[in-house]
Amino acid sequence: MKKLLLNILVSLLAFAAAAGVLEGALRLYNMNGENYDIEMWKYSRLLKRKSADPAIGIEHIPGREARLQNVDITINSLGLRDREYAVPKPKGVYRIIVLGSSITLGWGVPEDRTFARLTEKALEGRAGPMKVEVINAGIGNYNTQREVRSFLSKYAVLDPDMVVLTFFINDPQTIEIKENPVLRNSQLAVLLWSRYQQGIRAAGIKETYADYYRDLYSEKNPGWPVCVSELDRLAAYCRGRKIRLMLAMIPDIHNLKDYPFLFAHDMVRETAVPMGYSWLDLYDALKNEDAPSLWAMRGDPHPNVKGHELMAGFLAGRLLKDRPWEGGRP
Repeated sequence: MKKLLLNILVSLLAFAAAAGVLEGALRLYNMNGENYDIEMWKYSRLLKRKSADPAIGIEHIPGREARLQNVDITINSLGLRDREYAVPKPKGVYRIIVLGSSITLGWGVPEDRTFARLTEKALEGRAGPMKVEVINAGIGNYNTQREVRSFLSKYAVLDPDMVVLTFFINDPQTIEIKENPVLRNSQLAVLLWSRYQQGIRAAGIKETYADYYRDLYSEKNPGWPVCVSELDRLAAYCRGRKIRLMLAMIPDIHNLKDYPFLFAHDMVRETAVPMGYSWLDLYDALKNEDAPSLWAMRGDPHPNVKGHELMAGFLAGRLLKDRPWEGGRP
């Protein structure tokens, strides 16, 4: 019996030593910033914390900065990837706040190349006597509920004249916070888990992403009614304060030529427009492009600089057409 226990102990120690060596080797190898799963893991560890509000779940840590996927991300005092803004809002300023998730954040692109910042630059000097500020309130792993609740509790103090809610097709998902100490502290565990998930999808054991997205808009998903409720919550808040409101739909860019999710765009438009949202479909800005040419890097279908430039041009064009800063709030 003692010999058996000794053999088990030796085996466990050998396994732990091998895992430790492999973990160290992976950390050295992944210092190049080109592994999407690991860079997202670093983002969660370095720049996020658990929120006191369960409806928000997670939030950026104010004042933190990190280099992720070879791009610097700096968080301001409000928890946004943006510069600081004066409160109260100065006279002569028209403020637009853009709510969203990792695409709006600008994952994989420099801050000055995000579509929020590029939109602001495109409007510079073109709004008459008004100075237009476009505030980036994108946070990775957010859905509509987290975006709306964060705005109402933390960012409304910025006194925007217009809110642009960006909507990605996975926004009706229910996001749960799962604390797993192994996944939180081990790159090896993160990579093994990621490969496992890819494997069971490839084997047909788990639904594909396309099927997953379709199910988000079905009756069996409790997250869709929550999403609709949050859209209505934001619309009611903005209507009561005469804040202009736009919903900008962001497409998935895995496949743009045979895009399979227009049904989701239609459902969101039919839901949001009667609530008072103006509608902007950013699929129209990207649909003629070769999808991989827009990826932040191989294996990461977040829009790159080119994608952000196209979205910014589309949004700025719409704003210049509507000129919401003329005549004050509606």
